[in-house]
Amino acid sequence: MKIRNMIVILLVIVLCFASCGKQDEDMNKFDDALTDDIDQKVELYETETQKIIRELDAAYEEELGLPENYSTTDYVLLHAKYAEKWDRISEEYYNRLLDASSYVTDMKDNWEEYAEKQWDSYDKFIEEQYSNGSVGRIYRACYNYKLHREWAVHVLELYGLAYIEEIYLKEN
Repeated sequence: MKIRNMIVILLVIVLCFASCGKQDEDMNKFDDALTDDIDQKVELYETETQKIIRELDAAYEEELGLPENYSTTDYVLLHAKYAEKWDRISEEYYNRLLDASSYVTDMKDNWEEYAEKQWDSYDKFIEEQYSNGSVGRIYRACYNYKLHREWAVHVLELYGLAYIEEIYLKEN
């Protein structure tokens, strides 16, 4: 009788492990499917924001190479034009981020303070080196463009972080 009880207990234990293994297998399949779905959404987001950056950079580079933008005035205007485009993108995505976090306003204020100080220092350096000549105007235009682009890319990255968090919370 004891042997029979031991065999029954062993069978019950084996069956428990076997069914647990099956549940783990099913759970792993579910986790994999969920992860794949999240990865696809993240990939879609990355494609969207990277596409914005890539396309605007490509358009800028293309126009930069056109002969009509070789004069100082046209070169400066081109940089102002693309700085404005980056501003529009940063504003659009910044406004979307306002719903995601209350800290975004602080980030923008901090960025504007930083950019203003950077611009002032750079402007003084260029003034000292080049006065108000054409080269100084070109360097200022390039730096202004760089600051606007940098903020826009930063906002797009923040948007990506908020979007990824949103996906994660919805799925869990």
